[in-house]
Amino acid sequence: MLHTLKSTTRKQKKRVGRGGARGKNAGRGHKGQKSRAGHRIRPAIRDELQRIPKRRGYNKNRARGVRNKDPVRSVTLALLERNFKKNEKITPGVLVTRHMIAPVKGRAPNVKIVARGSITTPLTIQKCLLSADARKKVEAAGGTVQ
Repeated sequence: MLHTLKSTTRKQKKRVGRGGARGKNAGRGHKGQKSRAGHRIRPAIRDELQRIPKRRGYNKNRARGVRNKDPVRSVTLALLERNFKKNEKITPGVLVTRHMIAPVKGRAPNVKIVARGSITTPLTIQKCLLSADARKKVEAAGGTVQ
């Protein structure tokens, strides 16, 4: 019978802070960001970050970048064969003074000797990286790697 049906709606909990029975400001004080719904205070560190001067360009504002800080210059065995005589000493500084590689920030960069070409004169190589094939060729020619 229609007059015996009961309501199926549930009684909702009292919602505090949205007007209604709480009165004028619903317990949120007066105006301002904190009295609004969905308010979120900006973190103080965000303002500090904004004050830091920014430098232009890719990867300029990181302490340690993805770019290689100490570039390695490659030198071929064929280049050494042409420019050095028997038993001469080869270091990055010597290569810079002979204008075979360019200095980086006023000093000799890291140098890697690669096995392109052949070598017949014995040479002494110091403070340079060598590929495995280059090391074999230099030692086969009678040179030393230190």
